[in-house]
Amino acid sequence: MHSRNHRILVLCAIAALLFCGVVWRRGKMRAVPAVAASTQTATRSASLEFDGRTRTYLLHVPPAYDGKTPLPVVFVLHGATQSDASAEKMSGMSAKADKENFLAVYPSGTGRLSDVPTWNAGNCCGYAIQNHVDDIGFFRALLEKIERDFAVDRKRIYFTGISNGAMMSYRVACEMSGQVAAIAPAEGALNVDCHPSSPVSVLIFHGTADRLVPFNGGSTPFQIGGKREDNSVA
Repeated sequence: MHSRNHRILVLCAIAALLFCGVVWRRGKMRAVPAVAASTQTATRSASLEFDGRTRTYLLHVPPAYDGKTPLPVVFVLHGATQSDASAEKMSGMSAKADKENFLAVYPSGTGRLSDVPTWNAGNCCGYAIQNHVDDIGFFRALLEKIERDFAVDRKRIYFTGISNGAMMSYRVACEMSGQVAAIAPAEGALNVDCHPSSPVSVLIFHGTADRLVPFNGGSTPFQIGGKREDNSVA
């Protein structure tokens, strides 16, 4: 698909997750002290030390954020060899965050070179899976940091992503189900054993003509790294 179609898919997914019925989590919302909204808005880059690596991400804070009202958080995961910046640009999620008042987070995967990051989504992809990178642990640590720094509605934590990022979103739902309300994967496959401790709402976007991650599962020549078999969307 072209990037414009990617953007439309992801925006539709998040709009549906934020404003339609989703599975709610038990637990209380926690408002934490935060800097005044005038100094917190817009997108900034940040980093987190985790598991011996410096992990980077972009964070977009909407202009209406007041440091008191707990906001939803939407994590947007890039595809393999893409970046946090490309995820922000392609999805248009920062503009959506400004309009609908939520925090948008764009984490970056890992790789030998800064321009080829990937996620460890179970059987894909690249550096992250070859080096057994603990991306689930990274997301947990990052979410904890965001909850310390901002007023966050813990019942409305969402993940979306495309391709390898979509695969990672599935893994998040399986292994972080107690923290995540819903996911919206676009063009990915669920390739891990999935035993969530709580229900997670899922909104899937996947084309039947996808050549990278076949709708009916299996393998294609258009893959990063070693040959793999993807599960079907069904």
